[in-house]
Amino acid sequence: MTKNSSNPTGPHPETGPPPSEQGDNPDPSRPVLADFRDIPPSRSSPPHRHLRAQIVHASAGVMTITTPDGIWVTPPHLALWVPAMTLHHVRAYGRLSLKTLYILPGAAPHMPSSCRVVPVSPLLRELIIHACTFPRDYDPHGPDGRIMAVILDQVRVLPTASLYLPMPRDPRLSGLCLHLLDDPGDRRTLPELALSAGAGDRTLLRLFLK
Repeated sequence: MTKNSSNPTGPHPETGPPPSEQGDNPDPSRPVLADFRDIPPSRSSPPHRHLRAQIVHASAGVMTITTPDGIWVTPPHLALWVPAMTLHHVRAYGRLSLKTLYILPGAAPHMPSSCRVVPVSPLLRELIIHACTFPRDYDPHGPDGRIMAVILDQVRVLPTASLYLPMPRDPRLSGLCLHLLDDPGDRRTLPELALSAGAGDRTLLRLFLK
């Protein structure tokens, strides 16, 4: 099993809804946009990237977000900061209620340049859910705009958490890891898995220990 060079985030299960267009809206008068969608169990978005950075939050269900650098797990009390133009895909474990904030990079310059898991306080959770009801052309100077300003204030003080699984760089091991994430019930032995990955079991063990 080898990593597909045309798909840096690796294989993924049946495709869910397409990515939101909100993430590519360049409107500077609305630094924060919000969107929501429900994703059926075991569905995955296609690998994609956005012009805006994201706070990706599952208000119900558990998801993983995969990038070329690793995999992040985000249960409902956490979210993931995804910098602008980061290639990623989202997978649902159970029925997923996905809420996403799309933030112009200049509106949150303090946030890191790589993905980070962040806690979601009860206040931020309710603000995100409420923001997802706003129209796309909400008035940035009206009540909706003031709510978005409060959300930005909350984002600016977010600490980071550690729910990160770095992905191996070797294509044989990374492909095998992605397969096991996709099918954790695979009961084959290590030598059998190594054979499918095109490597010996000792080679895989050595690569894993690196």
